Amino acid sequence: MSTFAQHSEVQSPADRLSDVFGSLRSQLGPLGLLVSVWGVDGEQLKGFAPACDQCEHPCTEGTDEDPPALEIAKRVLAMGVPVKGQSVNMGQFIGVPVHRRRKLVAVVVACYSNEAMFVGQNFIRLCKQLGLNDEAIAAQRSELFQHHTDRGDALVNVISAILARESALQVAEDEIMGLSDNLISTYEELSLIYRLSGSIKVTRDPWQFIEEEVCRELLEVMDLQAVTAVIYPHRADSEVLVFSAGEHVILDEDEVTAFVEDHLLPEFIDAPVGVTLNRFIPPQETPSLASIERLVAIPLIGDDAPIGVLMAMNKRGGEFDSVDVKLLSAVANHAT
Repeated sequence: MSTFAQHSEVQSPADRLSDVFGSLRSQLGPLGLLVSVWGVDGEQLKGFAPACDQCEHPCTEGTDEDPPALEIAKRVLAMGVPVKGQSVNMGQFIGVPVHRRRKLVAVVVACYSNEAMFVGQNFIRLCKQLGLNDEAIAAQRSELFQHHTDRGDALVNVISAILARESALQVAEDEIMGLSDNLISTYEELSLIYRLSGSIKVTRDPWQFIEEEVCRELLEVMDLQAVTAVIYPHRADSEVLVFSAGEHVILDEDEVTAFVEDHLLPEFIDAPVGVTLNRFIPPQETPSLASIERLVAIPLIGDDAPIGVLMAMNKRGGEFDSVDVKLLSAVANHAT
């Protein structure tokens, strides 16, 4: 890792499954199941309140312990298998582990009422504390619960099946999106190479071609704030040439040259295909590079020797990826 790069911030596996959890909750709701999701750190996933959010008082009445949903989640995280349990007032809880590539990444907890919640002294005491008529509530118990206590195993299977199906759908959707992005990038690459091929046939100064065609075309196709090409002198009495395109980044040519010689050339020894820096920290001696946040640098090769460097800076759509590096490398190879 370069000294002028930082680690990228990434989403946790549980956060990336939020669409799956949302679909799971919507499908289990009509079945009388309230759903919460807990991360491997024992904290509820943002946007997925505890399963007892609609009945927290009944489920925790008379106890100082953690909410039942949290207790179930902790047991699943410790054991790695589905767990069933109940609250002090007989509310039923189911915890199901969520795996991603065989790694436990979250726990889904579902709770539901059952017939046992509406009989006995606990029920009568709770109704009095809540100001409810226990006889009237008991008379409606068949409408207030949808599952008997012994349905736990069947509900675990239902939750697991929905999780598996929704996860598979998300994987398929991600693959389709990736394929679509690759097709678009391939088209843009071929289109750019075609335009450059037509331009290079026109008799013109090669450096003018790099500045007016290569840099400016890349600026548009890759949606960049700046593109810079540094060309090494081919004779002892020649000077380093620096070509740039882009209006939002103003670079000092001497600082760019120093940065290439002092930092990028050593990087190319270990990474001859190029360097990608999505968390770029400019060296102190190059203050004009302070506006650069993301950078890809590709060596320009001529006659089996480096003749310069092509740099793409600050992609507006986010971080640079392998597709960007491939496109930049193809243009660099074509330009030389």
